[in-house]
Amino acid sequence: MCLVEVPAVYETVKKRVQLKPESTKRVVVKKALYKTVKTRVVEQPAKTVTRTIPALYATVEVKKLVKDSDTTVASIPAVYESVNKTSKVDDGFLTWAPILCETNVTGDIVRQLQQTLNEQGFKAGPVDGVYGWKTTNAVRAYQRDNKMAGDGQLTIALVDALKLNY
Repeated sequence: MCLVEVPAVYETVKKRVQLKPESTKRVVVKKALYKTVKTRVVEQPAKTVTRTIPALYATVEVKKLVKDSDTTVASIPAVYESVNKTSKVDDGFLTWAPILCETNVTGDIVRQLQQTLNEQGFKAGPVDGVYGWKTTNAVRAYQRDNKMAGDGQLTIALVDALKLNY
């Protein structure tokens, strides 16, 4: 038996969050039309004197509204985005587990392990008796595929399942 650290378990939760709320926006589609109208305006009214002086007229330009501007209301939908959030499902802890400790693992056991994993297609790397990262990844893949505990550790259950001599 050895003291083993069991890591925390995490799971990824997908959640839709609203980035921008739904809104309404006023949009002026057409500008108001204006037209210049020429009108004659009395600049000075006629006076009565002993003699008659005619009124003076001048042409004045005036802007007159011909048509009001048009407005439309456009509905702008809310914008959503998927956000992945990783949350801890279970805390890690230390426990005593039936595994082969580093002191019990010999190069011969590791060679048997690498040979067996390579034969089963788990790519443990060269059969050199070194428990390196390729061997660890192959053990982890075997344990995951066979629903075994261990997370890459050389457990007694794994050694028994692979029928290794220890």
